[in-house]
Parts: sequence; C-alpha cells; structure tokens
Amino acid sequence: MVLPVAAGDAATVAFGLNPFGIHFGGTGAGGHGLDGHPGWDVEFRVGASVRAAADGTVQSVLSDSSAPGKFTVQVQHRDSAGTYRTVYTNVESVPAGIRTDALVTRGQVIGIAGSLTSTIGTTTLTYAMVHFQVDDFSRNVGITNPSAVNPETFLDPAGRDAFDAVWRSAAYNVEITEPLTGNTRDVVFPLTRTWARESGDLAARIDFIRRDASGNVHTYVQFDAGGGVAERGSVTFTPVPAGTSTIDLQADSGSLRRGVADIVGDTMRLNLGIAGASRPSTLSGASVYRTQ
Repeated sequence: MVLPVAAGDAATVAFGLNPFGIHFGGTGAGGHGLDGHPGWDVEFRVGASVRAAADGTVQSVLSDSSAPGKFTVQVQHRDSAGTYRTVYTNVESVPAGIRTDALVTRGQVIGIAGSLTSTIGTTTLTYAMVHFQVDDFSRNVGITNPSAVNPETFLDPAGRDAFDAVWRSAAYNVEITEPLTGNTRDVVFPLTRTWARESGDLAARIDFIRRDASGNVHTYVQFDAGGGVAERGSVTFTPVPAGTSTIDLQADSGSLRRGVADIVGDTMRLNLGIAGASRPSTLSGASVYRTQ
C-alpha cells in the first residue's frame, strides 16, 4: 500500500507524522496515554484529499465519535496473507460514491482531511490531519484496537519512498522517548529511552525518562564513558517539524544548557551550548546518538 496523502499534499505545519505506539494525548477520550497510538496521524495541507492506500471494498462510513461533523472511512483489503483493513478518521466531505460495499482503487479520493486548530507549545496553529490505521485480523495483542499494527510493514516501494520523505520532517512532543516509526504500545512508566553517543564530545550516554503516561514531563541522566552518572536534571523539548527542534537541559545542580536537536528514528543529532550560554543556532558540530 501507499500513504493516504499524495506527495504534494503532505505538510509539516504542526507535526508531520505521529507514529505508531507512542503514548500521548492524556488518558481521557481520544487520548493514547495508556494503550499507545494504534496507527499514524498523517498531516495534510489544509483542503487536501485523503486517498485510499490500496484497492479494496468500503466496509463502512461512520460518524467520527471524536470529531463531530467528520467521518471514519473503513476499507477492507485482501492480499496473499489474508484480509486486512485500513481506517481513516477525521475525514470531511466524503464523496457520495464512497459508501458501504463500493469498490475503491489505490489512490482514489475518499474525502478531505479534517482541519483542526490547536495550540502546540505556545503557538496556535491551523492544520489538517487524518488518523491512518491498519488492522491485521490475524493479530490480537489484547489491548484497545487489538488488531492494529504498524502500517510501515504494509508499504510497497512507492509507499516507502513517500513515507521516508514525510518521516524525515516529523517532530512531536514525546520523540525523545518514543522516536521510532513503530514503538511498543505495551510499556511501563516511568519510560526510559537510552541514547548512546556514536560521535562528538557530549556525554557518552543520555537517558531520557518520561515519568507518567498522561503528561509530557521528561527528565534526563547523563553518563560518562565509564558508565558513571555525570548529571541529572529536567528536560524542556520543543519539537519543530521540518526544522531544528530546541532542547534545554536544566541540571539539578543549577546549570542550564540550551541546545538544538534533530531526531529521525533511531538517530539523534544534539548540539548543546556550554552552561549559561546562548542557544547554538545550528547543528554544526553536533554529537550523534543512536538508540534501539
């Protein structure tokens, strides 16, 4: 399959793409703070079309329970391994021909991406997005949306190329602890992500810790080359899609180091200024870290 967004319709006003498995949005209705995200949230330019990811048959068109006035479109597909389903939520202006039992072809328009206005950080943004989910009915992991799987495994080469272009620009609040395209949904909090330095002169290892499922409060621990704890403190991470995110490490000892970062999957580039100095303007000279 391919992505539900055409190449020219992808956007990075707010986040670009929220990946599978991440815990965000709190623990209430519509949140994924406890069970993890069962699909991808794909950002569109406002007014852009949502497209069927593969040939299939419309299973249903339902009112979207979490987005009044918008719709959820479910499409059933078959391949050599069996039957699976794609789900598209927050869809507007569904064409009359998209109805139960209608045949759809890959790339066919099934609606318009729903627009939203929300505050991200301190900035109010208007953007469009669709939650895109793949349900593999051979799976049952025993939590909410038990058949949901990482859509990445279903992408063909064209879909992979399109996804890679979107993913390079994605940035979201929990990226420092859940940075992968497919993160583990069933986790225990506090959640720790270990980043080991591959090059550069910053700490040999940094652990970022998210304390609970409902908030975005992170702390950190830096380790020296011998494995000893060098510093502890709190993190302020401000994601910037299609740009350089900012990150501040406030040590428990009182020192503040301002920095910039870029995370793509298992790789992070991190450039921190010296304690008390102004923030670096670029990633020039950044240390490179990897995680698993």
